[in-house]
Amino acid sequence: MYVTGPPRSDTTCPGAQGIEGVVRVVSGNQMPAPGVKRGPFQGVKTQVYVFELTNISQVVRRGSSSYYSSLRTRLITIADTDSTGHFCVCLPEGRYSLFTRSGEWYFASRRDVDNNLAPAEVVKGKMTQVECHIEGSRPPVY
Repeated sequence: MYVTGPPRSDTTCPGAQGIEGVVRVVSGNQMPAPGVKRGPFQGVKTQVYVFELTNISQVVRRGSSSYYSSLRTRLITIADTDSTGHFCVCLPEGRYSLFTRSGEWYFASRRDVDNNLAPAEVVKGKMTQVECHIEGSRPPVY
């Protein structure tokens, strides 16, 4: 696992190329139900860990969960979010994986068809928009 020495980003992004998004807390029952309208997710101040594109085969996973104790890809940068969960990081073109943390565990709940974890692609001259999640005090149920 590579966790030392990466540059840290901040919540402003002066460049026109990279990843911009929000981290939201997801908690409790998320099942759709007739007549139940769920409010917007709450943004949260935290950190987003940007790694080289990471496949499920390159991690040590906690059971069958979305938590990972070790990643065998390079940490590119750590982005701090503001109080609303917004973050922005300038990056070169390429494919990356985005994680949040819960204690010692990395968290990523999305996967693509190739089992890459929380993938995001940066294309030349564009800001890629993403939404990341962290689990609240009650794990979400879908």
